[in-house]
Amino acid sequence: MSITTKQQPLFTPVRMGKLKLPNRIVMAPLTRMRAANPGHAPTELHAEYYAQRASAGLIIGECTEISPAAYGWADTPGLWSIEQVRGWRKVTDAVHKKGGLMYAQLWHTGALSHPDFFDGALPMSASDVNPQQESVTPSGRKATVAPRPMSREEIRQTVLDFGTAARNAMEAGFDGVQIQANYLYLIAQFLNSATNHRKDEYGGSTENRARFLFEITETVLEQVEPGGDDGLHGRPAGTSERRWNVQALPRHLRWAHHRKRRHDPRAWKSPNKNRFS
Repeated sequence: MSITTKQQPLFTPVRMGKLKLPNRIVMAPLTRMRAANPGHAPTELHAEYYAQRASAGLIIGECTEISPAAYGWADTPGLWSIEQVRGWRKVTDAVHKKGGLMYAQLWHTGALSHPDFFDGALPMSASDVNPQQESVTPSGRKATVAPRPMSREEIRQTVLDFGTAARNAMEAGFDGVQIQANYLYLIAQFLNSATNHRKDEYGGSTENRARFLFEITETVLEQVEPGGDDGLHGRPAGTSERRWNVQALPRHLRWAHHRKRRHDPRAWKSPNKNRFS
């Protein structure tokens, strides 16, 4: 005997903060490399692509850089300019017209970027540790290099850039934002003791290494709608990351605890679908 879709828990509605998801299917962020234009703006193809998937309970948009300094993957879109906000508005309008919900994923590549994106200048990170990965540049995949350590002023500016991108996301019609703290991107480079050798308040202890993430979270929360329209994208180390001593569980628990201290009803992380509430 067949079981109808309506009887499957996966297809039943669920409330997430102030949002009511029509089902429990969340589309994960997928890098599409379709913003192949000088302004790194979403195109009509983005709107068509996401509208076709609007039946998911929630769409998490592709990784989206928060600033020119954060850029590090060829042909990906940003969220720092008026042109980009207008492009994303067309995308969210198309998704909402189909009855869907969509989050923006806020991204800084850090050491996974490449000098090719900065006219030969080094990308920035917590410390000068080469993650020994590949960067997707306009001329193809290239080995990463040792980045330059960020100054305190650059850290402060990056925190502000996350806040600006969150505000731009809300102006573009997104239903919320997700902070990309996954893999070996910038936030993870601060959290990870193997890539963070700093001697100041952003290095050393787990609490210090998490300070950057907490400051970003606080700044983003100031820009999203009341009710906690933000999430954290993090996970334990993957196969290519295991040698980097990623302390995933402690940092996630600390982030969830930090959110609970703000009385936020939706302190949650993805993509492993673990939920702290």
